[in-house]
Amino acid sequence: MRDEYLGLREKLFFKTNLPDFKSECAKAAENYDREYKTAEPARKKSIEWIIGNLAVDMFSYLPDWKLKKTGPDATGVLAGSYALLTGILKKWNVAERLASVEKEVWELVNSNLLRLSRTNDMGLTNTPVGTDAAWELIHSTRNGTSVATTNPVMVDTVRKNYPEVWNPVRDEIAKKYASATDQERVTRFSLEVVLYNCKVVKPIFDYTNGRLGYVHMQVNPHHSDDGVAMAEEAEYVYGELKKLMGSEPNVIFKIPAVAAAQITVPRLLEQGICVNMTACASVSQHKVFGELMKKGKAKLQLLTMMAGRFDDPIVEELKSAGLSEDEAIRIGRQGSTFVLNRSYMMLLDELKANNVWLLDASMRATGNIEATFNSYPQPIFLSIFPPQASEYESVPRAISPNIGKSPEPGLLEHLMKSETFRKGYEWDAMKPEDFEHYKVITATLKQFRERYDETVAYLKP
Repeated sequence: MRDEYLGLREKLFFKTNLPDFKSECAKAAENYDREYKTAEPARKKSIEWIIGNLAVDMFSYLPDWKLKKTGPDATGVLAGSYALLTGILKKWNVAERLASVEKEVWELVNSNLLRLSRTNDMGLTNTPVGTDAAWELIHSTRNGTSVATTNPVMVDTVRKNYPEVWNPVRDEIAKKYASATDQERVTRFSLEVVLYNCKVVKPIFDYTNGRLGYVHMQVNPHHSDDGVAMAEEAEYVYGELKKLMGSEPNVIFKIPAVAAAQITVPRLLEQGICVNMTACASVSQHKVFGELMKKGKAKLQLLTMMAGRFDDPIVEELKSAGLSEDEAIRIGRQGSTFVLNRSYMMLLDELKANNVWLLDASMRATGNIEATFNSYPQPIFLSIFPPQASEYESVPRAISPNIGKSPEPGLLEHLMKSETFRKGYEWDAMKPEDFEHYKVITATLKQFRERYDETVAYLKP
């Protein structure tokens, strides 16, 4: 059902020209209507799901990729196609499915993130939208999402949240790779999670020639001190995905921004394999790896700023320095904004690294999202947890660029009371050998390793 829908979604929105769109949509609808009359109950539910999702797509960002950019006004055609599809749902008397469609369309019409994606298209901002989750990508791509995250936490979470999908995959791996090591099983399972999501955004990847449309995969966090092992794992997965997909895979590898990665990163980029530095929350890390990555040949090269993971200890340190809890939270949650601004300007002006872009992730608050809005030449990607995305979407919000804006007077003085902030903000506070011992990175890698180990236990035959 899912692959059937994704195939139809790709055909309509990425491979059909506007003059033919309504007739192609009508042809698909007629075929499903004919099948529906004699289908078994389970198949009827699948058909209702496909038709309902296609109806929602008419009001999403999906038509913006091609249909709205390659011909006359598509509004009437999309509205007519929506009416056709919802008319079939009414004919079938599936009120619950129709109500679900209408609810999601209302959410899209009022979506701040969808408006941000369209603001990017107008050149008023330069902040591509992404999701910090390995699930519900069909839903999140409707607001313009073009990159998705998997890491050991996300892989472990998705199998817990959707056992009906992933337990059969686990069982198949146990049978097919009975003599495999723990790492080989986790790598294979993570590869399947990545492949599952790659299918959703592959049309974006193909249409933009690899500029957008990626899914992240993180290498074994227990190998953060072994640059060769990290490279070999990424190369293996890349090769396997290429065979499974039959074309260039839309995967980008998350490599921890620690000393050993100085071996991993050039090796992968030289082969054109895309890299994003994860476990990264300091100007020092951005500087070291920005310098290294600007020589790379990959289509997408990213440096993460783990905003929430950076701000969390700052809040605690400011409370210890005498600030009230409210003030510590208000000020501490802006610490990552200072690093984001400093690193962005460094990449743009000092390093001239116009092929290395920042990705702001691990957000805790709406302010983290808004701090990323940018109108400069190089993009800053957003990667938002679903709960923070829901909070951001909960009320109408203004969209205006914030990168480069002058901070509140006195804010930096308060933030400098935090050791975590100083190490993250100062230009040369750390050398590569210090990165793995930096509080933010130590805590991040610890969690990654713990959740990786949970997945190991889950996959034990």
